[in-house]
Amino acid sequence: MNYVLAQFKPGGVSTALQRLEAELAERTTPTPPDGFLTDLTELPSTGNPVPTRFLVELRGRFRNIIAHLDSQPLQAKKWNSLFDVQAGKILQDWFARHCPDQAARLEVWPYLCIVVLPEYVVRRFPADDRGSLQVQRYASGRRNALYRPYLREVVFDGADLEDLGLNESELVGIMERNLSVNHELVHAIARQLQLESKRGEPVRTVARELMKKVQFEQKTTDLTGMSDDELSILMARLAEETRRR
Repeated sequence: MNYVLAQFKPGGVSTALQRLEAELAERTTPTPPDGFLTDLTELPSTGNPVPTRFLVELRGRFRNIIAHLDSQPLQAKKWNSLFDVQAGKILQDWFARHCPDQAARLEVWPYLCIVVLPEYVVRRFPADDRGSLQVQRYASGRRNALYRPYLREVVFDGADLEDLGLNESELVGIMERNLSVNHELVHAIARQLQLESKRGEPVRTVARELMKKVQFEQKTTDLTGMSDDELSILMARLAEETRRR
């Protein structure tokens, strides 16, 4: 069955964030509304809504993440890193099983952050000293608190960015330059960067130079018509040219 997730009405994300900040100011744990719908959300005009039991299942899996991480003596940076890895795996699996075409709708990610999983996302990206939440982590976009680890799981097979030697801005750069145009190209870049990491190469430097070469290559070659094998061969050649510099 073709299930669809709800989304915020126009302007709803801003209002919903204000409400969430108000809840947090009262030191209450934010909880989802009954049925996971509010006056600020709506369903697309076509498709059947994702059954509530599936959303409850997703909440349960995130609750288990938090419980597992909190049971260990982890520093904040390591806690955040492990949360992202596990969140990406859960989201990739959940979407694949219940509504595979919905992950591409950027509108669903604020809904998941603010309505379905608010107390878990707030643990990852809490309010600052003034009680304000980071808008970019809850709104639509590739820096969304849940979309970001989902993309990393899909593109990099869940590899830890620190292990690869990449930071978030570099990951987002790869995504924004290529993902909307050519998913296969992004996967080829990801595979090559993982190989560079295993070789002990300075991945951050290689990534920066490789992206320059890919951008130039796109101007002269139709990469959209290449197979996975052809893209892998091309990335290997460009990476080798980068290492020779």
